[in-house]
Amino acid sequence: MARAGDDDGQREGEDPLGQLEAGPHHLHRPVPALAEHVEVEPGLTMPHAAVEILRQRLAPAHFNRAVVLAEVYGPEAAVEAGFLDRVVDPADLHAAARDAAARLAQLDLAAHAASKLRARAPALRALRRALDADSADFRRRALAPRLRNVVPIPLSGAAPQAEDPGAT
Repeated sequence: MARAGDDDGQREGEDPLGQLEAGPHHLHRPVPALAEHVEVEPGLTMPHAAVEILRQRLAPAHFNRAVVLAEVYGPEAAVEAGFLDRVVDPADLHAAARDAAARLAQLDLAAHAASKLRARAPALRALRRALDADSADFRRRALAPRLRNVVPIPLSGAAPQAEDPGAT
């Protein structure tokens, strides 16, 4: 399926780039600033999974700039970096998406799926590890405040002994 990006009517909190990165063919209309992953700028650490998706998608020369330096890309630079496959005139956007989808629909699905899995196997393994790491990070951060008041239980199996108030 081809994805066509059109920011008109985008609601606050939506992630058009996250949606774009999930598709096999990336089209977008020209907009002033399009591709950005700015988690780092306000002090957020980029999730492991996002890093792996961008590692697979972006040109090596742009990976560090986008992930670590939170560089913002305009439409043409987003094509060069690998965020998009091409930028099309707004009037032609939906027709271009339909044409790309029609072309993709002509592929032999079994050969396409097998080739895609073979080509992406290392990235899929890395993404699985990244999702597990993100899940562990989330659990650690979500549970950390609750664990501050937990009394440790000795691993030896021995019950903690109460102090004898009369002992000297």
